Amino acid sequence: MRPRQHPCLDQLHQEDNALPPTHYSLLDEPWLPMRTTEGDTARVGLRACLCEPHRFKAIDSTHPTETLALYRLMLAIAHRAIGAGRLEDRADLLDEWPRARVAAYLETWAHRFHLRDPVRPFLQVAALAAVEKLKPRPWTLLAPERASGNNRTLFDHTVDRAVPPASDAELARQLMAHLQFVPGGLVKAMRTSGSRGPACSLLCVLVLGASLQQTLVLNLVPQSPTEYGADLAAWEQDEPAISALSAGQEVVPAGPAQRYTFLSRAVWLGPPGAACSEVRAYAEGLALGDSPVPDPMAAQRPSEKGLWPVLLREDRAFWRDLHALSAEGGHPPATVLTALGIRQACADYTPLDLLAGGLLADQAKLLLWRLEERRIAPLLLAGGQPMAAHLHAAIEAAERAARQLDHALWQACRHWLEADPSRPPRKSDVQALALQLGGMPRYWQALEPRFWALADALGQGGAPDAAMQAWAEQLAGTVRDTWRVTVGQLGSSARALAAAAKAQGQFARALAIARQLGKED
Repeated sequence: MRPRQHPCLDQLHQEDNALPPTHYSLLDEPWLPMRTTEGDTARVGLRACLCEPHRFKAIDSTHPTETLALYRLMLAIAHRAIGAGRLEDRADLLDEWPRARVAAYLETWAHRFHLRDPVRPFLQVAALAAVEKLKPRPWTLLAPERASGNNRTLFDHTVDRAVPPASDAELARQLMAHLQFVPGGLVKAMRTSGSRGPACSLLCVLVLGASLQQTLVLNLVPQSPTEYGADLAAWEQDEPAISALSAGQEVVPAGPAQRYTFLSRAVWLGPPGAACSEVRAYAEGLALGDSPVPDPMAAQRPSEKGLWPVLLREDRAFWRDLHALSAEGGHPPATVLTALGIRQACADYTPLDLLAGGLLADQAKLLLWRLEERRIAPLLLAGGQPMAAHLHAAIEAAERAARQLDHALWQACRHWLEADPSRPPRKSDVQALALQLGGMPRYWQALEPRFWALADALGQGGAPDAAMQAWAEQLAGTVRDTWRVTVGQLGSSARALAAAAKAQGQFARALAIARQLGKED
């Protein structure tokens, strides 16, 4: 069934001077998957989204990196079109969206938003066409979920010599996600390796509003005129020279617009009419330099080396890093701080809808991607709030108990494998047995729904003592259940019972941590 077009689209298209379709203008072509405030789905261009954002609710995609990258692109345009501003100025945009200013900006730079422009294609490097050693590559190298080269995937079995064609709309979305989330690694086109994308491995967090307009405003971080002047988007800058790409020129992003449009890879999709099954040229892009200004969507936590961005982890769900989103446990993302400030200026204390996720890579190896949405009360995110301190204490207690429980399970596995006390088992064997038993994943999975129940109780302003006492009991119960089930898998033989008994003291310490939390609160 064809998606129902939004009533504002026909009027917007009539106002534009359409270019030949071979150029594929991202301002006007229907390439963005959106959900309207009426609940319909629509494919639209950037002009419709950014000139009438109140008519759309959100990006309608289940692709984690695509969703985040498209929000980052829209925010980059909004930053450049709206200009510098304080927090109070951003709050005013909730009621009066500057459509004329946004439309004028898009008209000024319309010639840079053509996906296949022969001179300056959008977020690409047309000069790659003159580099003879660069050969066409399958377009699937832009998509981490697709099999390409040595990137083997579980469900996709495409081979490079028979790649199905992609539409320009799909290529545009994959290009956005690739530039933001590509892992660093070997490319061997003009130099040895390429830099990671600016959002790769970060736990990216943005605040969702009731409409796209609210979402853009809540994440539009304040900028001074000086900061705004230096923060040029990629289409406002000269195309990178081949010599700069070959030398690995390092660029330090000056602000959100530069981060959200960073050319971490040099890509050329090809001229108008080119085959949609290949990328005509692909090479290393600009090198991402360390910036004193963190990514606006990334929280930071103190470490031995100073502040460090919160990264995705295979063994760590979003809720375990929630305290880093408040001043109690770290330095919150600028997006969250901006949303809190705007809500406070509007005397709006309703819960915030957070969208959190990203892509985790180990060098060039992709480990996971994740995207989840949670509703959090401002009381749990604002600095200096007692409820935020309680939530921080709850997470810390769970982490301390987990370390002791993990050590106890390790000891039980070691003693179970220990046939001769004079010859302890190899560490790798103990680790393999502990992973097979799956004790710690069981612990964290059981705690997550109980944690969100605690967050809801604290966020509603209920009695914190009762909520924390209930959490302590649930934490203690989870420690006991995890120990019982995990150790029970070793069997009921004398050997298994002896191994459990020898690790009992470590288990008791884990249990004591949970119980102590209840006594303190």
